[in-house]
Amino acid sequence: MSKDSISKANMDDLQEILNLQYLAYQSEAALFGNKDIPPLKQTLDEVIEE
Repeated sequence: MSKDSISKANMDDLQEILNLQYLAYQSEAALFGNKDIPPLKQTLDEVIEE
């Protein structure tokens, strides 16, 4: 697969997706002055269920 292609995420990708989500929402949490927002508290089990 080419590095320029997009493919569907699989179970092996979920932890990395969760880590990326956590990093992406840091700026939003900073704007609100509150790290108690759902994307920063979501667990791997919740991602799997979703």
